[in-house]
Amino acid sequence: CYTKHMRKTFYEGLCAINEDFFAQKSLLVVYLEEGSGSIHHRVDGVTTEDGVLNVKITSLNAGGSDDMGQWAILIPIDKKLDSLPVELELGEQLCTWEEYEALPELQDRDVLEE
Repeated sequence: CYTKHMRKTFYEGLCAINEDFFAQKSLLVVYLEEGSGSIHHRVDGVTTEDGVLNVKITSLNAGGSDDMGQWAILIPIDKKLDSLPVELELGEQLCTWEEYEALPELQDRDVLEE
């Protein structure tokens, strides 16, 4: 299931991707599969160095649940960077359930029916 907040944020992001967007930007899509649907992700940085686009993503993990998770992370980048090779750095932040529940991404959640 998804929360209204997460669903709204994702769809708002998709709606902003139109011809005007692609006139200036490109879209980097990072697809991740996790062993738990409760693992969330944070983009910690997008930089360039020596002709490489470096993307740092941290997974936020409080121990997991009994479901799987698939994530499509949409990252707008400057159009002039879209021909660079991409190096993805994945990190993990272990946290307690209390810290996990306090993540801004999970606030104002109303679970939708599955």
